[in-house]
Amino acid sequence: MSRHKNKYNLTPKQEAFCHAYMRLGSVSDAYREAFNAEGMKASSIRVEGSRLLDSPNVSQRLEMLRGEKEQKNSLEAVSLRDRIIQGLLTEAEGIGMDTTASSRVTAWKTLGQTLAGFYSPTVNEIDNKVTLNKSEAELEQAITNAMMDGNVVKLLKSNSK
Repeated sequence: MSRHKNKYNLTPKQEAFCHAYMRLGSVSDAYREAFNAEGMKASSIRVEGSRLLDSPNVSQRLEMLRGEKEQKNSLEAVSLRDRIIQGLLTEAEGIGMDTTASSRVTAWKTLGQTLAGFYSPTVNEIDNKVTLNKSEAELEQAITNAMMDGNVVKLLKSNSK
């Protein structure tokens, strides 16, 4: 029986195991799908599947498949992002549809949030709180200093009579 190997130096069953493992995420299930495991104990299936994972060619192929999957997911995410932005632009500009002013403003605001540094209310809120806290501290210090000044104390006493 000849064992034909592919360009990754894997037999057709080993290649099938790799794809099944990527899809199913289970060594045992992938082994059952790729090989004839009828009559085998669950522990034997797990051992044989683990041996396949330890094989350098299989582990290399799995890394390649993971990379391909990550690249595909990345491209799909970019495509979805582009579609969302295009939909928001269409809504914001009110092109070919009945849109309300409120929905257009919301779309523009959401588009602005996709641009780094364009819209960052949290930074402004934090800056305002820091400025307010600083002002309160400065006022408290000024009052404390004034209460220690004898001339200010005399003036306050004379005004209270």
